[in-house]
Amino acid sequence: AATMLFFGFGCGLPFLLIVGGTLSTWLRDIGLALSLIGLLSFASFFYVLKFLWAPLLDRYALPLLGRRRGWLFVSQVLLMLALLAMAYTNPTEHLSTLIAFVALAAFAGATQDILVDAYRIEIVEQHAQGALAATYTLGYRIGLILGGAMALYFAELFGWQITYTIMAALMSWSMRAWKVIGWEF
Repeated sequence: AATMLFFGFGCGLPFLLIVGGTLSTWLRDIGLALSLIGLLSFASFFYVLKFLWAPLLDRYALPLLGRRRGWLFVSQVLLMLALLAMAYTNPTEHLSTLIAFVALAAFAGATQDILVDAYRIEIVEQHAQGALAATYTLGYRIGLILGGAMALYFAELFGWQITYTIMAALMSWSMRAWKVIGWEF
């Protein structure tokens, strides 16, 4: 159950940072036009269309770590790196670069969601799915709060660069689930 709490946290934390209100607030703070901010909402389509590449993740395994672990590890690392890259990209000077990092983060986040859902379904019998789903949802909500309200608070105190750096670092906390379930790198 602790595994799903950590994985839920890792899935919830980046959502508002990459396709929700936190990113929009950052871009409004720097004076980006609302029309451009609206275009960035297209990154959310990665979450909507994740069913398109989910079968590929089920079918193909990476050479290291296997099918689930390999893809999950890659998606989590890409997500952390994309959030970190977003932190150090100046949107007023390099908007297209920021958009690329947002797209990468959204793709990695959606991929992580696919893999965590598949893992949850595989590890317990159907009668225990509700308890795991509830634990996952609790972690997800905690991640949403940190990626939303706490990120806005941190941005007010420390600025956006430090805030996104902190959030990227917090993503590593979700990888504690690996230790809980005994997966080694």
